[in-house]
Amino acid sequence: MKSKLLTFTIIVCAMLSIFLIPVFAADDNHVVDISRPEGDEVVTKQVFSIFGTCIYDETTISFEYYDTEAGDYKPLKTTDGVSTFKVGNGKMFGKDIRLKKGPNDIKITAYTKETKNSPEEFYYTITFGEAKKSGDWFEKAIDWITNPGGEKDKKD
Repeated sequence: MKSKLLTFTIIVCAMLSIFLIPVFAADDNHVVDISRPEGDEVVTKQVFSIFGTCIYDETTISFEYYDTEAGDYKPLKTTDGVSTFKVGNGKMFGKDIRLKKGPNDIKITAYTKETKNSPEEFYYTITFGEAKKSGDWFEKAIDWITNPGGEKDKKD
């Protein structure tokens, strides 16, 4: 009987240490994991996707961009036409935004009812630049090999 009680106690202690201690040790302000962007990025497409996973129920997420003329952050609407939306516990979200040419300073704010007074904020700079139109060296080499003596190779 004592060995069964001891085994039960060991199992309960192990389960508590695995599941409860990480929950209590977690940062109370951390409500969402942003998986994209992972940091500042340079992109060549105007539409940029933001992905994340919510940790708590009823998490409110909002996107904002830095308006250099106003000197403040303003709501950034997604391609769906919303800048603020709610996501449930363990739910992944993905939203597309349109970028302007050059650097785009973006702020992602996430909070729950309990953390509304101290929301979690993420800051990113996504730079939108057009792709080079000139082609790369590989394309030029293939063109030179497949079209020897072409118009580009003639010298007057």
